[in-house]
Formats: sequence, C-alpha cells, structure tokens
Amino acid sequence: MLQVRDERFSADEWQSLLDGVLRVYFGVARIDGHIDVRERSVLFDIMADAEFDSPAFRGLLHYLEYEFPSVFADYLQTERSLRQSITEIRAILHGRLDDQEAAAFADDLVKLAELVASASSSHVFDDENVSAPEAGLLESIAEALRTA
Repeated sequence: MLQVRDERFSADEWQSLLDGVLRVYFGVARIDGHIDVRERSVLFDIMADAEFDSPAFRGLLHYLEYEFPSVFADYLQTERSLRQSITEIRAILHGRLDDQEAAAFADDLVKLAELVASASSSHVFDDENVSAPEAGLLESIAEALRTA
C-alpha cells in the first residue's frame, strides 16, 4: 500500500524526518556495541502499536511502516550524523509546525528512543533495561531537540 507524505513538509523535509527516525533508532540500538533480537524487532512493534501524541509523528511512522524498504535504502545512502539529523529535525519542526505540535513531535521522537532503549537488557535478569550509554544518548537527543 503506497503511503503519501504529510503535505506540510516538502519531499526533502519528509525524507529528513524519516531518516532522523532511523538515525535515532539505530543510534540507540547500537550504542552498546550490538543490536540484539528485541532491539531489531522493536521498531516494527512501535510502528504498528505504540501510542504517540503528534499526528505528524504518527503519520511519519505509518509511512515508514509501509515504505520501509525504500526509506531504509535512502537511509543507507545518506551520510549524516545523528547530531546533524536531530538539528535538521528541530529546524524542520519549528519551520513547519506550531510550537505545540513541534514539541509533541519532539517528545514522541524521544519516546521512540526510550522504547528502543528499554527493549533489551544487558543481563538476563536486569530490572533496569536502559544501559548507561543508552541513558546518556537519550538525554543528549532530548536536549538537542529542545535547544533553540
């Protein structure tokens, strides 16, 4: 099923937002050196089932769910850091959405990062699934999205 982008964003902006979601996912998932089975599956679980407040973010995930192969291929062709991607996302959000919806989108992106970080554990019986490196990256992502 072919999905369409949110018309409030240009094609390039939409691609940057899609790329940013994947950069956040992969950045958090591999911060500890490997992506485990639960981390691999959580992105698809999130796209299908997670509750998010921002209509724009939900639309982006819906698009990603159905167009993943092409979005992932584009992601692999793009050379930008997670920091660059977050900076682009912040600029796009504040350029296209009102402050409240931009904040909701940013909060949802942080929530996605938290869900990825919580998906796995360092040890079989860990009570706390978020490792110190993951927690540091989550804080960095949240701070970068808030910075004007």
